Amino acid sequence: MYAMSVAPNNFGFLNEMLTAFWGSEKSMAWRRMFEDAGITQSAKNGISMSHQIHFWFDNARFALKPLRETPEGVVVQWH
Repeated sequence: MYAMSVAPNNFGFLNEMLTAFWGSEKSMAWRRMFEDAGITQSAKNGISMSHQIHFWFDNARFALKPLRETPEGVVVQWH
């Protein structure tokens, strides 16, 4: 199960939001990362969620902010 359940290459709205908030240079750097299957489909990007938590995540009821990487995984903050 992947935290982001958006169809591949269906990032038009997300890209528009990134560009509006961060500008074209930074949004293009992020777009290259979220379109790279080596990153998005890796185990490092996976997270287990219950059905309810996944529903909330898909409907923007909360966000996870990555804080730091450790040998065991990634530490995130719930928003």
